[in-house]
Amino acid sequence: MVAQQCLVIIKPDSLIKSLTGNIITALSETKLKIVAARILKVSKELAEKHYEHLKSRPEIFENTVK
Repeated sequence: MVAQQCLVIIKPDSLIKSLTGNIITALSETKLKIVAARILKVSKELAEKHYEHLKSRPEIFENTVK
């Protein structure tokens, strides 16, 4: 069986609402293995690169990349 990797991004509003612990607990209760975690402030440039596939939908892109 080949291991798969998944990126989980917890958005800032969840951090502000102190939901991060609950989210990590829910993930660990599934059979996912958490191998790394970090908190960082994403630059606008990185957010634009990450959400590039949404540029054709400005109603979503503009609300996501601030």
